Amino acid sequence: MTTDKKLQAAIDAFTASITELIHETAMERIQDVLAGASLTRQAPSRAKTPGRKKTVRKSASSTRKSSGKRVRRTEADLKATGEELRVYIQANPGCAMSDMSAALGQDPVKLRPALQLILASKKVKTTGQKRGTKYFAAGASSGVSKPTRPKRKAKAKRKKATARKSSKKK
Repeated sequence: MTTDKKLQAAIDAFTASITELIHETAMERIQDVLAGASLTRQAPSRAKTPGRKKTVRKSASSTRKSSGKRVRRTEADLKATGEELRVYIQANPGCAMSDMSAALGQDPVKLRPALQLILASKKVKTTGQKRGTKYFAAGASSGVSKPTRPKRKAKAKRKKATARKSSKKK
């Protein structure tokens, strides 16, 4: 028997065994359904391999309280975090949210409500937008002055006036 024929025979035997297993599984499920059992079955567990550690992940629901409601921080907790933010901003003017979260070791999502609280109380001022927002302590010299814009309206009026005069002369 040649190698090709041996290989084809092995493939045929494997295909036949897989087909038989699928047929058996389908028949078992049909019998379970007819007997009134649930369609949801747990997959067979894999055998543990030596040296492989199983990691346990905490889902978002496991970190919540048992009531299933979202955990809200208290006003005192927000004020305390806000005060930490204010002190950090005062010491580091022009810092970004990523700087604050790295320094305080907290997630930016958790810092945002406390930052909104101190922004509303006008203890902190901002410059920039979105990811370019920089924070400065209110009342302190931020070192950044807003650029003054030229008076566009007056300049535009002068241009229009000179354009009218030149068109009348023609």
